[in-house]
Amino acid sequence: MTWELIKSASSKSARLYRMNVPNGWLLRSASTAIKKIHRLEAQNVSTSETLLFILDNEHTWCLDETTTWETLKFNYKDFFGALIDTTSRLKVPNGWVVKTHSGNKARSTIGSTVSEAMTFVPDPKHVWFIEEVV
Repeated sequence: MTWELIKSASSKSARLYRMNVPNGWLLRSASTAIKKIHRLEAQNVSTSETLLFILDNEHTWCLDETTTWETLKFNYKDFFGALIDTTSRLKVPNGWVVKTHSGNKARSTIGSTVSEAMTFVPDPKHVWFIEEVV
């Protein structure tokens, strides 16, 4: 079993992978925060991963040029005042994967923090309509 990369326009620091498993797919999202050590050097300081199961008994989900993230217009500040940079959705069998990706860049050389959350929204007929997709 191997992880297959799903292209993502929503973030350069987060990647989404899928793996064929019995009765569906495992999705794995991985984010990395970078800390600046010096102007010419960088070091990974934190990573976060999310796993999600997508039910697809027949394994009908094919990746092609139409497999893209749609960026939704749900920008707001969280409890700590950090801007939620991106909320995106991806059409998958039986619904949508919705992902928020937030980054809070420090003003010093400390670097930035990256946070990501992902969930599945059941919608077998894909009727969820968004008037304005960015």
